[in-house]
Amino acid sequence: DINQLFQKMTVELYKLIEWFNVNKLSLNLNKTNCMVIRSHNEAQLAVIPELKIGSNMIKLVKYTKFLGMHIDDCLSWTEQYKHVSSKLGRANYMLNAVKNFMPTSCLRQLYHSLFYCHLTYGILLWGPNLKQNKFKKIERSQKKAVRIISKANYNAPTDPLFVSCSLLKVRDIIDLEILKFMYLWQKNILPEPLLDIFQPNRAQHDYNTRHRNDPSAVTRNYAMLDKSFISRGPYLWTNYPNEIKNKHTVQSFGKATKQLKIRTY
Repeated sequence: DINQLFQKMTVELYKLIEWFNVNKLSLNLNKTNCMVIRSHNEAQLAVIPELKIGSNMIKLVKYTKFLGMHIDDCLSWTEQYKHVSSKLGRANYMLNAVKNFMPTSCLRQLYHSLFYCHLTYGILLWGPNLKQNKFKKIERSQKKAVRIISKANYNAPTDPLFVSCSLLKVRDIIDLEILKFMYLWQKNILPEPLLDIFQPNRAQHDYNTRHRNDPSAVTRNYAMLDKSFISRGPYLWTNYPNEIKNKHTVQSFGKATKQLKIRTY
């Protein structure tokens, strides 16, 4: 029941405010929003109870910004796509403006500082769940950037350019971020709450199999979860080469993974 849910939320908010007061901190209620997460097939609630703290009402929103990520109530990442797409377009404009005055090595550095940083921020979350038509637009923006820094024609094939610039395509960037997350999970380096996301196969049986320490792959009932890193991660990790999985650091793991991906272009 939505009313009971909002009552519980009010109780938890008061606990939060009490914690802030005890620690001599304050909660900025003007920047505090409420969002009801729903699936694409569920209609918006006709009546939403008011969520208040004292005389201050918490604003109900359809999307909000949290730690630089634009989150909407359907978790479709549409607002995040708009934000990222805008940043990538601006980066391509700046790269194109200076390409005739700078060598490719400098343009590649600019690519990482102007384009790559916006592309990869939070991509572990929004990348796998982005709709296909929006994802293709992100791919086109990246191909345009690679042509600019390579000083190639506007319609030049991009696979050789990715190889010559030693850059990953956006789909492989997503896989790299997922695999790095799985590497950290396997090494028990993640924060404790994140270690509980996956269960190793040895928790399901006592057989001494090759993959007993790998995470169990679980089929999800919701399409959103089935596309996420939570479902995709175990499949990628189980089928990954052991010589790369056994790297001693996440940096060496990432470098080996990048080289493996680029060799397929």
